[in-house]
Amino acid sequence: MMLLLRAVTRLFTFLLLTALALVGLAVAVFCLEGGREGLSLPALARQVHLPQLRHDVGRFLHTLEGSGPVAKLSALGGLGVAALGVLLLVGVLRSRRDRLALLEAGEQGTLAAR
Repeated sequence: MMLLLRAVTRLFTFLLLTALALVGLAVAVFCLEGGREGLSLPALARQVHLPQLRHDVGRFLHTLEGSGPVAKLSALGGLGVAALGVLLLVGVLRSRRDRLALLEAGEQGTLAAR
């Protein structure tokens, strides 16, 4: 189980860092020019539809504030993500077992290396 958690954690970390590097590269490229056109941050915001995203997220958050099935489903999703985060932390922070190579065992004792 721990081996699986460790593998999932490493894969998730690699994917997250790759995505972060790509986003950073895109922002760096779009910071080359100033103004509102070309390779500028306002042009990047328009290309990724940030004004529409702000409207959609605002509408979702407004429905989330109220009671009902959306709020309950969101709370369950939040608890699930928190539990997944705890499992990923356990996979990363749990101490590994000691690796012991037994070289020779006899009457006088055991010769081993860690």
